[in-house]
Amino acid sequence: MNSKLLSSRHGVVLVMLAAVFLLIHVWAYMSRPDISQPLYYAWPAIDIPVHMMFGAWLALFFLYTNVLRRTGLLFVFSVVMLVGLGWELLEYGFDIFYGLSQGFSPAHHGMADTYKDIVDNGVGATAAIYFFRFFI
Repeated sequence: MNSKLLSSRHGVVLVMLAAVFLLIHVWAYMSRPDISQPLYYAWPAIDIPVHMMFGAWLALFFLYTNVLRRTGLLFVFSVVMLVGLGWELLEYGFDIFYGLSQGFSPAHHGMADTYKDIVDNGVGATAAIYFFRFFI
């Protein structure tokens, strides 16, 4: 990991946001509040902040670490949305090709949930871009 990234205040925030996102995501998939289903199925609303945090983290990662070489903010937003769409396709593919045949609960909950997830990614990315533009 780049030591300059961790030595700056903004880099620490970026790493902390990634850690919180990862912890919530793993906790939501692994915990079993009623022993019959993971948290994502017992409390579906946890999906909203997870997608928002992912969109925000990914946008800040691209902007702060200059991965996309000083491209426009709209391009960064578009890349975040494209990654979110790719994630939704992975969920659908997992269900079709592996999950349902092995008895897993479906990761894909229909098109309305997919649209909501992509919008949540966009809301997180927009908040991060606004934060980056005006405060960093």
